[in-house]
Amino acid sequence: MLPTILQDIRTKLAGVSSIKEIYGYPLEGNPKKFPAAIFFFDRFDNSFSTVADNFKVLNFKLYLVINSSGTSVETIQESVMPKLIDAVVSKFDAEWNGGTINGHRVWSLITGGELSVSVEQKGKTVTADLTIQVKLSTQN
Repeated sequence: MLPTILQDIRTKLAGVSSIKEIYGYPLEGNPKKFPAAIFFFDRFDNSFSTVADNFKVLNFKLYLVINSSGTSVETIQESVMPKLIDAVVSKFDAEWNGGTINGHRVWSLITGGELSVSVEQKGKTVTADLTIQVKLSTQN
């Protein structure tokens, strides 16, 4: 189940033309190309909505990273990053229905986070911290 979900996330992110590099694991350094998307498994939750339904929610961290080399941090924060976030959210909104995996009905969505700026050797880096939620329905 998890490998299928990871591949689905990668495929959706690859469908956003402005993303130049995708990593499915935490990085120890910086991406080589920007904008970059970094995603990885974060946590797993269970909830029972009725006595017949069990919802499993898998959460993945998603970091969208843009380096300011060649442009200003202000331009990234006011124009480039909002357009990138809109493109990623739109892709997940358009493809929210994940069909079924091993008999589990699947939905996905993105929830918000925050923007941060860090100083790197090659300029400043702006990062959007988002969460991808993948919800699976199980009949008990």
